[in-house]
Amino acid sequence: MGQNFHDIYHIKKWLGINIVGVKFFLAFIFFDKIFGTLAEKSSIPPFVAVWLPNFVFGILAIYLLRNAKK
Repeated sequence: MGQNFHDIYHIKKWLGINIVGVKFFLAFIFFDKIFGTLAEKSSIPPFVAVWLPNFVFGILAIYLLRNAKK
């Protein structure tokens, strides 16, 4: 009985971590599309528009990796 609750806890924890990862992925795609459109239709240089989402999410990834529980 106790083992069953333990397994359920780990499944929920694993599922929650994966959902957070999917949300970050969708946010990255959203920002990539937004800045791609801005590069085409505004005065933002294409080089900046393409690399800005990569730079922002790269900094976020470094921050999350450094502050992750070991």
